[in-house]
Amino acid sequence: DQEFSLTTNIKNPIGEMQVDGSKENSLFYDYQKFSFKAHLEEDKLKKRYQQCRTRDSLIFYASRLRMLQNQVEVTRKSLIDDNPDLFFPKVVSAMMQPTVPASIQDSLDMYFYYKKHFFDSFDFSDERLLRTSILKKKLEVYFQKVAYNDKDSLISDVDNILDKAKADSAMFRYSSMFILKLFDFSWGPNADETFIHIVEKYFIENNTYWQDSVFIHRLETRINEIKPTLLGNPGPDLRLENNLGEIISLYQIESDFTVLLFWDTDCDHCKKAIPMLSEATKDFDNKEVTIAAIYIGKEKLEWLQSIEHSQTQHWLNVWDPEKNSHCEELYDVFRTPEIYILNKKHQIVARRIEPENLITSINVLLNHH
Repeated sequence: DQEFSLTTNIKNPIGEMQVDGSKENSLFYDYQKFSFKAHLEEDKLKKRYQQCRTRDSLIFYASRLRMLQNQVEVTRKSLIDDNPDLFFPKVVSAMMQPTVPASIQDSLDMYFYYKKHFFDSFDFSDERLLRTSILKKKLEVYFQKVAYNDKDSLISDVDNILDKAKADSAMFRYSSMFILKLFDFSWGPNADETFIHIVEKYFIENNTYWQDSVFIHRLETRINEIKPTLLGNPGPDLRLENNLGEIISLYQIESDFTVLLFWDTDCDHCKKAIPMLSEATKDFDNKEVTIAAIYIGKEKLEWLQSIEHSQTQHWLNVWDPEKNSHCEELYDVFRTPEIYILNKKHQIVARRIEPENLITSINVLLNHH
């Protein structure tokens, strides 16, 4: 039932906005005015800095820029500290990035500080922030650009964030579902293990009240599909037909490493990746590495023409038109190209590899072999 008024000039709506009866809106527009002026001043100083021709002028404008940045930080901090009960300052705080202390000089220490304090300014206890896009963006940026892509590190990050989110039930519900979906659709060797951890710890063990049994059953089915393909597990044997009509068993391959490359002729990514990989692997010794290119389509003529066009005759080209091997289910192939590497004992030693990273992955394995 709050009553307030907004008065402005249509030619300059923000700059001349006057608010009566609402401290929240007054703070909002005052901050907008300040930010706009600060942005204009920053642009002007940066242009002058770029035009500098002497050391003294460079020092001068660099100092002016630092002074302006300090003024912005002081104004923002004052807005947040002086108005702890209002929502707009919480929005401003939630959008802030960690500031690494000047005393930290080592680049690795700077990274760890930034990573550790990334969510410090976000109030997980305030459900109102879910009506903004801030948390979505922060979670995306954190897991795509800040987090270290290591299984144990990612799992620890997930646990730390969801522990903070438990401050509010709606915040926890949103955060757990968003992170679950983020890792369900991620492409990378550590995404699946993190996804399994989220499902088991936060959806199955804790039996989340907002999810029905059908959804939980789908999650259980999905992780049971993924688990056999995790690192260290034996890669299932496949009996497939090569381009000469012969039946080949993967376990017959005696190379130190076998690359399983699942692909299709109507996959645009495959059309670009396979010729590149064919050229990059043509000098590989078959005693060390065999590339088993597993075509998952059904059009034999297209398959044979693609082998000729991409010049992959030095690979082991195989397919299973009748789908008797169930290779896509056994290796959880739901998009192409999908790449695994097995060692001589047929254990999975690399998985979900991007085509552009395959040669590096092979060389690392060969060097460690």
